[in-house]
Amino acid sequence: MARLSMNHRRAGAIALAVGALFALWLCRADLKGLGSVLWPVVLAGALIGFRAELSGLLLRLRRLGTAGAEFADVSIVAHITAMPVDQALQAVAPNETQTTYIRARVESLRMELNDREPDDPARREHLLMLRLAEAQQIRDWQSVWLNLFSSQLEALAAMAKVVDSLDLTPFYESHVQRREAMVVSGGQVLPALTFEVWTSFLGRMRLAVIAAHNGSITDEGRGLLEFGARFNLPRFHLL
Repeated sequence: MARLSMNHRRAGAIALAVGALFALWLCRADLKGLGSVLWPVVLAGALIGFRAELSGLLLRLRRLGTAGAEFADVSIVAHITAMPVDQALQAVAPNETQTTYIRARVESLRMELNDREPDDPARREHLLMLRLAEAQQIRDWQSVWLNLFSSQLEALAAMAKVVDSLDLTPFYESHVQRREAMVVSGGQVLPALTFEVWTSFLGRMRLAVIAAHNGSITDEGRGLLEFGARFNLPRFHLL
């Protein structure tokens, strides 16, 4: 009903403009005086009748100069969704063959981008970078979790409970005791890591800031602990 009313208004405005032009033609002998009165009517009729189109053009206007006007595309989604995923991936990675599950993830991500940022390329790019950073962080946390010692994980959990730095010596000594308890074939005791080596992993992975024998957990270290608790990662760590 609203669309029908809008069409009626547009038809009326067009009829008004056409009528004014016809009046100008009939009175062309006295056009100088009559034209000054009727041209605002014609202009108003055109603005009313085509206000939706003019509004869309103004929103798409990129540049206006002596060479003319340059307009942007109505929506980048129209181009992105029109291109199949296979074709889009071939354009950015021509020498790679993507599996079905990767293509499915690309399609899922594209749907999110189109839904949340349909018309702003810069915001789409920022959202895409955010999702990429999150995926990389999860990948790194999974790798770190697989390489942590139990004593290092216990040290991180203890550091997360205090405000100041924490003496890490007791946790390192626990590592040494567990290492000495492990006896390989032949009765030989496996050598324990030095304190510097034991703490360097925490520092290199940005999980803690190490100063002498003390350590303080970082935001990334807290994030790792939260990640492990949220996904209930298995505790198979030794030493």
